[in-house]
Amino acid sequence: MTRHAVGGYVTISNVNSGQCLEVAGASTTNGAALDQSTCVASDTNQQWMVV
Repeated sequence: MTRHAVGGYVTISNVNSGQCLEVAGASTTNGAALDQSTCVASDTNQQWMVV
């Protein structure tokens, strides 16, 4: 499930857990790990641009 965030970005949430996909530790390193966490609209590490 996706929800609209700011500026054309979306958040991606797990229907079963209700948590959002995020870049772990807000890392900016290529190949950074992803995890799930409580959805927070202002967390930029949970905002995704679908291309």
